[in-house]
Amino acid sequence: MKKIYLFFIVCFFSKAGAQIINFPDANFKARLLSAEVGNGIAYSGGGSFKVDSNNDNEIEVSEALLVNHLVLYNCGISDLSGLEYFVNLKQLNCANNAIAALDLTPFPNLVGFDAHNNQLSSLVVSNLPLLTNFSCNNNQLVSLTVSNLASLHTIFCDHNQLTAIDVSQVSDLLQLSCSHNLLTQLDVSNLQRLSLLRCADNNLNAINMKNGAAESDFYLDFSNNPNLEYICADDFQLTQIADKIAAFGYTNCHVNSYCAFVQGGDFYSINGSIRFDETNDGCDASAIAFPDLKLSVSDGTHIGTVIGNAQGQYHFSVQAGTHTIEPLLANPAYFNVSPSLSSVTFPTATGLQDFCITPNGTHPDLEISFEQTDGDYAALPGWFNHYLIRYTNKGTVTQSGSIALAFDEAIWDYTDANPAIASQSPGSLSWNFIDLKPFESRNIAVTLHLNSFQDLPAVNEGDPIAFSASVNTIATDDTPQDNVFTLNQLASYIILLGTKKPEFANYFVLYPNPADQILHIEDKVALKKESVKVYAMTGQLVIDITAAQDLSTVEVSRLKAGNYFIVIATDRGVFKSRFIKK
Repeated sequence: MKKIYLFFIVCFFSKAGAQIINFPDANFKARLLSAEVGNGIAYSGGGSFKVDSNNDNEIEVSEALLVNHLVLYNCGISDLSGLEYFVNLKQLNCANNAIAALDLTPFPNLVGFDAHNNQLSSLVVSNLPLLTNFSCNNNQLVSLTVSNLASLHTIFCDHNQLTAIDVSQVSDLLQLSCSHNLLTQLDVSNLQRLSLLRCADNNLNAINMKNGAAESDFYLDFSNNPNLEYICADDFQLTQIADKIAAFGYTNCHVNSYCAFVQGGDFYSINGSIRFDETNDGCDASAIAFPDLKLSVSDGTHIGTVIGNAQGQYHFSVQAGTHTIEPLLANPAYFNVSPSLSSVTFPTATGLQDFCITPNGTHPDLEISFEQTDGDYAALPGWFNHYLIRYTNKGTVTQSGSIALAFDEAIWDYTDANPAIASQSPGSLSWNFIDLKPFESRNIAVTLHLNSFQDLPAVNEGDPIAFSASVNTIATDDTPQDNVFTLNQLASYIILLGTKKPEFANYFVLYPNPADQILHIEDKVALKKESVKVYAMTGQLVIDITAAQDLSTVEVSRLKAGNYFIVIATDRGVFKSRFIKK
């Protein structure tokens, strides 16, 4: 009899020692109790598992601590009280329920959560250093605070009642989707890595997106904001944004790079043409367009820039005040500009200002480049490889001459070119050109076939491949060093292993671009980096990092300003992208 009493005493105290969690919402508790091995409800490190491990129809704190991924999708839950004991959660999906309030601060290890299609009027998202993404679409949120979220990359908060959202403290954000809210202003100027911005169907009157990021045109949507008057953008995006404004049907929305805006104030247009008079007899109808010229615009407090189009036209929207426009020439010693700068005062001015550019002496100056247009920077053995020759007149006089391409005849077979070659000799192709005007660029597309390892001579993985492209005229060039372009490559079969080339953007984020001191590389998926190499446009290897597994930054401060290739070799393939060094 004593043994029986002792058994009951042990059971009583064991049960009393286990802390049972109270779940006021019966559907929430039922979902947890239904978690079994393989049914995809609760996960702990590996596959899904049974949470109620002792089969007592209760969830104890010790059992909750084992859960790091919880799927509560479409379970009729209205109250998540008790969830705070699952402090080791990394992933939470509680979408398609009737939850009214959610506080995520008890989960310091949380990486992602999905709470779309609920009835949330309160959502606390802060002090979560590992959180990378969350979705709270289709709720009833009137405010959303995101702070102390150092790893956050993605916010989806569409279809709420938000009147404001402050993203200034989440500078690593890549994607922000906040359409169908009540926002009146949106400032993403601190988001230098932003690639997706969707803020359609709000009450926006102004957007500040001057952040140095090149938001994808496909993923940029600010449509259906009937009160939108002003967008501040980077100078390199002004044309893109202006096209979007027109496409979305706005008639009273303006874009510039000032970032100064008085709501309800009138906008005025500064516009004109930029012409080049090669003969120095005045910019009449025979003068040619000066394309892609950058102009500085200042009101004494704010400075913006605008880039003329290929036809030499520019346009800049401003509000009332005095604004000074100054052309910024890449080679100012080559040219004279009339007027050198111009001031206009609104609302009294007309806003029309043309600029006439004339040669300052005779400056023959041609430039040539040569690059591969496929193959992910590697020359592909046994394959047709496509290349592009581009030559440009940067000088002040019209020129005629020839283009030459030299290569190893033993391993390359010429296939095709557009325009057609003028002559061919072993290891050399040539073209003639006539009347290449100042600022004009022309392209030559070339297709060549490279030997494989089965040919003679064989081309094997890693074999060096070299090209030399040159532009030649009878004039003595002011900068002869860019009349020859050498491209050095390596042969690689890696890219032939798949039918589709791996896309850099699907695996890595590269920022800032342009870069000054440090170039950051962020992995978007789990992979093993084997090496990181940086090449100049000439093909010269300028940075070579072999121990790259944990590499996240590349020091680029010693590089000269210009364009570069970055090539990352991984266990999933070789990835190539470009960046600009300031």
